[in-house]
Amino acid sequence: MNKAQAKERIEKLKKEITRYRHAYHVLDKSLISDEALDSLKKELFDLEQQFPDLVTPDSPTQRVGGQPLKEFAKTRHEQPMLSFNDTFSEEDMEKLLKELGADENTIVIGYSSGAEAAMRYAENNKLFGTVLIGACYTDLGLKNEKEAGYYDEPWQWDKIKNNQKWIMQFHSTDDPFIPVEEARFVHEQLNTEYYEYGNRKHFGDGTEFPELVKAIKKKLD
Repeated sequence: MNKAQAKERIEKLKKEITRYRHAYHVLDKSLISDEALDSLKKELFDLEQQFPDLVTPDSPTQRVGGQPLKEFAKTRHEQPMLSFNDTFSEEDMEKLLKELGADENTIVIGYSSGAEAAMRYAENNKLFGTVLIGACYTDLGLKNEKEAGYYDEPWQWDKIKNNQKWIMQFHSTDDPFIPVEEARFVHEQLNTEYYEYGNRKHFGDGTEFPELVKAIKKKLD
């Protein structure tokens, strides 16, 4: 790809990502799966790395998602809320969790593709417990999921179970991106504490999730 082609593609990616982010953060609507959006962001990031003079201040790689809904109240946290850059591969996630010091006293919450990352991490590392939200065990035929590397090797289900005290799982039968059969298979293999809903879709609409908080608190009592 030459510079002119890269510039044209970058401009298209910027518009697409900005539109999806605006819908999610401002309009509270999910128009694309997290995996697909991550793939677009990764493509943009890679192109900007290859052609750094094409990076502009309005690029999604240089800005946060958008203005939040006015219904969201500001909250002061007793402990700092940590943030980190997007990760796109199994190696990225494992490196990140090790840097954060995830160990046998840590609860890892994996959402969507992060659920697969959490399972892979648990194959070779001790944890206190894991929460899987919107989990699957195949690449679903998606190119970006194949490239992530989570599905290159057979799942070591016994290791995932034995390296932690418990595994909790949440899924909804109306998830538009991940068939419920995928989640049920993960549940069967890991004997998870399984919560299945019929109207929560991909759990990414900004709706409060008190069931998750209650379930985790119960594990800590």
